[in-house]
Amino acid sequence: MNNVALQLLALRQSFGRRLVLAGLDLDLREGELLALVGPSGGGKSTVLHLIAGLLAPDSGDIRLLGRSLLGVRPGERDVALVFQDGALYPHLTVAENLAFPLRARGKEGHQAVRRMAERLDLTPVLGRYPHQISGGERQRTALGRALIRKPKLFLLDEPLSSLDLPLRERMRTLIRELVAETGVTTIYVTHDQAEAMAVGDRIAVLHDGRFHQVGTPRQIYERPAHEFVGRFFGQPPMNLLRGELRDGVVLGAWGKLQVSEKMPGGAVLCGFRPEDALVNTSGEGLSGTLTRLEYQGHEVIATLRLADAEVRLRLANDHGLSAGMAIGVTVSADQLHIFDAASGERR
Repeated sequence: MNNVALQLLALRQSFGRRLVLAGLDLDLREGELLALVGPSGGGKSTVLHLIAGLLAPDSGDIRLLGRSLLGVRPGERDVALVFQDGALYPHLTVAENLAFPLRARGKEGHQAVRRMAERLDLTPVLGRYPHQISGGERQRTALGRALIRKPKLFLLDEPLSSLDLPLRERMRTLIRELVAETGVTTIYVTHDQAEAMAVGDRIAVLHDGRFHQVGTPRQIYERPAHEFVGRFFGQPPMNLLRGELRDGVVLGAWGKLQVSEKMPGGAVLCGFRPEDALVNTSGEGLSGTLTRLEYQGHEVIATLRLADAEVRLRLANDHGLSAGMAIGVTVSADQLHIFDAASGERR
């Protein structure tokens, strides 16, 4: 499981004058499920299309199990790609869609289709056509059709974005189970940070043509390598306050915060998660005025207006707070994240 299955080596891609991928490097282990995440239009689908052979890179290399895929036709790469809409054949039944990859290779697939249908709860609809089944059943059919031939690499391009939330949650659990059962190395593209955290063994964060961080969900959330990663993950996202670091203290018009580590001074972004701030009514720490409280059932999301900034707080309960109150918040030094103001990189 620790062998490298896929390598992206200095992968670069432009469309006209727009640089989409600025030299990506990545190693993906055999059997690993990597969530590739980033904002819409950031190049995630381009990465999949390059791997699948639908596009040729401007430069760099793609290696699957040690073999370069450059110049290899899509049908000879042994890579399965599932699109957002599933792209089922409308004139074929569910059973025929599932069997199609096997028949295209001259194999009989009756038993394989039956087993896959049972695993995906598709047995009752095997005789139906795509327009006669639900969105979830169509997506399960697309997943089964891709996996039934046991590809070396499984690529999922926002496969659940058209489904409602409860079904998305069930489907992403199913995808994790299928990947674990089959051992197929998988890249799962999404723009949803919560989905990436839920499905990925590791997460690759793509923005501005490069990977800002590749790591486990815990590493991504608890120690973001770039201020973009801090902002992208979490709901509400990480609070970032612009200030000046001097002698272990970040100073700004909004107040000051003590840092835990010695680091060079200068212009920084000082970040903290909404759940890491402690509220008090004495005005201790960062002081400001509550402008909004959003009741979320098990928690309250509060907005606090400081002298020169606004921060969001996640509270287990409302603590008797109300809009218009003057409060203070404190943040432990070891829960602060310091990023360079110019580069955005973690200090």
